[in-house]
Amino acid sequence: MDSGSGSQQLSAAPTAPVAPPGPKPVPARRRILDASYKLFAQRGIRDVGVDELIENAGVARATFYTHFRSKDDLVLAYLARLFEARSAAIEAAVRSGGEGPSALLGIFDVFAEVFKPGVNDGSSFVHVLIEMGAEHPLGKASIDYLAQTRAQIAALAGDAGLRDAQEFATKCHLLIKGAVVSAAEGDWAAVQHARTMAAPLIEQYRVSQS
Repeated sequence: MDSGSGSQQLSAAPTAPVAPPGPKPVPARRRILDASYKLFAQRGIRDVGVDELIENAGVARATFYTHFRSKDDLVLAYLARLFEARSAAIEAAVRSGGEGPSALLGIFDVFAEVFKPGVNDGSSFVHVLIEMGAEHPLGKASIDYLAQTRAQIAALAGDAGLRDAQEFATKCHLLIKGAVVSAAEGDWAAVQHARTMAAPLIEQYRVSQS
């Protein structure tokens, strides 16, 4: 018997396939924020309790309070996440809208995507401000984020060559906030109406080439 041949046969025996690693678990903090985003958008801040947030996130109570000291602490993180997402979407919409001031109409397209039938994403600093009040810490945070959005619009307007960019941003933001409130009343065409009204506003602030 050829022992060398037998050794080769044994070493060549197939090995069992190794299963690919499964998806990484979603961190607890992310799950809590995801749950809050959905619930706060649908029902507002006051109507959603900590117990419901914990249940929807699938975490223990101790885990919740490890990441967030209170419900208000979670809402502040939720508002920060909302601001980051909206700001990035506004920037991308305008930058992809081509050359010239008309690209600023892309700002309204961002809001049209979240305030429409079947989506009804009530996530809005206006909603939180109205619900909690201007003196509440969450209301104050909302006011600050609204001011930052207005500043972003002014910067984009300046980059697009509009004159009096700050004044334009104030008027444009008024259209947006009015549309958000109207959408909350069930007027799903409000954002499109605001977009239509913004077009002549842009022309009004366009720098004359003469």
